[in-house]
Amino acid sequence: MNKLLMSFLMSLSVASVLATDYVPKDYVWTTQSRNSSESMPCGGHDIGMNIWVEDGDILMYASQSGWFDENNTLLKAGRWRLHLDGNPLGSNDFRQTLHLDQGHVTISGGGAEVTIWADVFHPIVFLDIHTRQKTQATLSYESWRYKDRPVTKAECQQCSYKWLIPKDCITHADQIEADDQSLTVSHRNASSTVFDYTVSYERLDALKDSLYDPLGGRTMSMTMKTNGFHFSGTHEGQYSSTDYRSWNFRHDRLRHAVVEITLDNGEGMSGNPPRYANESKKRSARWWHAFWQRSWIETDGSNPEASRMVRNYELMRYLLGCNAYGKWPTKFNGGLFTFDPAYVEAPKDGAPTNPFTPDYRKWGGGTMTAQNQRLLYWPMLKSGDTDMMAAQLDTYLRMLPTAVARTRHYWGHGGASFTEQTENFGLPNPAEYGKHPEGSDWGVERNAWLEYEWDTALEFCLMALLAPSYANDTLSYKKYHPLVEECLRFFDEHYQYRARQRGAKTFDGNDRLIIYPGSGCETYKMAYNPSSTIAALKAVTALYPHAPLPSERIPDIPLHVIDGDTCIAPAITWARIQNTETPQLYPVFPWRIYGQGRDGLTIARNTYWKDPHALDMRSTKGWKQDNIWAACLGLTEEAQRLNSEKLADGPYRYPAFWDAGFDWAPDLNRGGAAMIGLQEMLLQETPDGQLLLFPAWPREWNVRFRLHATRGRMVEGNQHNGAITHQVFLQK
Repeated sequence: MNKLLMSFLMSLSVASVLATDYVPKDYVWTTQSRNSSESMPCGGHDIGMNIWVEDGDILMYASQSGWFDENNTLLKAGRWRLHLDGNPLGSNDFRQTLHLDQGHVTISGGGAEVTIWADVFHPIVFLDIHTRQKTQATLSYESWRYKDRPVTKAECQQCSYKWLIPKDCITHADQIEADDQSLTVSHRNASSTVFDYTVSYERLDALKDSLYDPLGGRTMSMTMKTNGFHFSGTHEGQYSSTDYRSWNFRHDRLRHAVVEITLDNGEGMSGNPPRYANESKKRSARWWHAFWQRSWIETDGSNPEASRMVRNYELMRYLLGCNAYGKWPTKFNGGLFTFDPAYVEAPKDGAPTNPFTPDYRKWGGGTMTAQNQRLLYWPMLKSGDTDMMAAQLDTYLRMLPTAVARTRHYWGHGGASFTEQTENFGLPNPAEYGKHPEGSDWGVERNAWLEYEWDTALEFCLMALLAPSYANDTLSYKKYHPLVEECLRFFDEHYQYRARQRGAKTFDGNDRLIIYPGSGCETYKMAYNPSSTIAALKAVTALYPHAPLPSERIPDIPLHVIDGDTCIAPAITWARIQNTETPQLYPVFPWRIYGQGRDGLTIARNTYWKDPHALDMRSTKGWKQDNIWAACLGLTEEAQRLNSEKLADGPYRYPAFWDAGFDWAPDLNRGGAAMIGLQEMLLQETPDGQLLLFPAWPREWNVRFRLHATRGRMVEGNQHNGAITHQVFLQK
């Protein structure tokens, strides 16, 4: 049976044993938008769309995960425009609705109605167009890649070269061909790409033929069937900062038409696509309804602050659901929903700050920045979306042989070394890798922020070990055990290797590893036994009984005293502070060594309130996690304040499109951190599985929820006027 259909049927089975049928509220606009920054998201399978109505025209960007070009830019499939003569959408009854429960968008006004959705089981977009009267209409495909476009130094952040950009760096033109009622677009990568450049730059040519290469020769394509619209020619114009060429299709007597757009990221399509649009719409709507039955959070509307937080949580979860079955993970820096970069930041001196094409985003398209990516996937445990974690975890599996090979090549020992900014082919980003003089250790990044930061992959190892308990499915996750083993093996063998380089002894005086040089996130550099790394090793080995790293070989988490109170130390010692993370609180989350129902709660709270660095670095911007730690530590007023800030409406029209923060808009790692914080306010567990209900939720806020816990449990909790009730269901 098709895996996607099996997952769908399992969701229906779970929903059928529960009494409550949850239906999320529609999200509605009654006025048109000014530009693409005021777009509404829509998607499914592995497709994301930005949809908006501007000057009476419906416009749409479509993106599919995996559209990586030669430079590792994540390309959009293009932009579509539907113009209805007579401007019916300019009428007073205009309405644009995101039907969350069914996963589609409808736009109506003046007797016209257009429904847009992505098939959940196949990478196909449908536009179902109805008009009350026969109408003349033009459907246009608009492409800025109708010609080769040199990538300028100013826009090189969109690809993996960054500041190492070669002189001949080009986003090559697509091949675009129109027929009477169809259009095909394809983009084929050259055989030599940034992968080849990176391999040579990092001195790995001897291994090149054995390394994973998802870029060379990759072909992305789009096919549009217009079904009644006939090709009428091309036109050239400009939208935002970018010129384009449009391929136009005309319909002179439109009453009803269905446009079908099929995307292919080079991976092909599994299973049989739907024969009819209505079949796709109904089956996709059933999937989305089942998706919302997995988990939900709902207020009674009596507190506007709580209602806004919960609504934005839900709108963010919808964005994650749109890439439910992609082979490639949702990117933290905009996901599939980036819009024209000129609208991301305010103009300076009347000129756009980022006058680039719609393919642009900062921090690259194929670069997997682990500390950011993780925040999109941790919430999926409690939301019951563990099947959606496969896109991220499988990416690590594909990169694993390369991580093992580079470790053996550079240092001659076993294990997998993943860096913080890892390309989708498993090697460090070449620009962030740094310049290495002769005689350098070629395996270490020469980068003040990233050097010796190897522990970030352990968070994904922990996800893979926890997911079976949340999903009540052990067999599906055994395939990730090699990832866990090789990541642990790296730390064991590498730090023995480092110790032997420095002196005669392999371990410290207690026969434990010496984690030096280490790194407390990107912040505490050249660290000796960083607490974040040690907590990671302890947490992962505790859940993996066959770990190649014996637990007794892991050092203790370092502590120190501040104003007479014991706190978690960032490390025993460090050379400098480089960034503004707070790794001394990572033993609280994600590693859960300290917290409510655990030993050392007072120590962790002391750290939160007294550590001067933790206080100075506290914020709700972007990927910051203070909202999560406050909730995990049961600091209700603090958790309320920080999570309310985190889940405030973003500056664009769709509330869950947050500003660029440290990265790019819409900032999905902010949204992920906000989701985690809200979940932790409502439900936590002790190490032995005891449920902690509403551990950081204000008593005066009425709320009910369904969230997931370990041991295959679904928990429904209700707090009303301070009274708490709950039920626990077991998944089949």
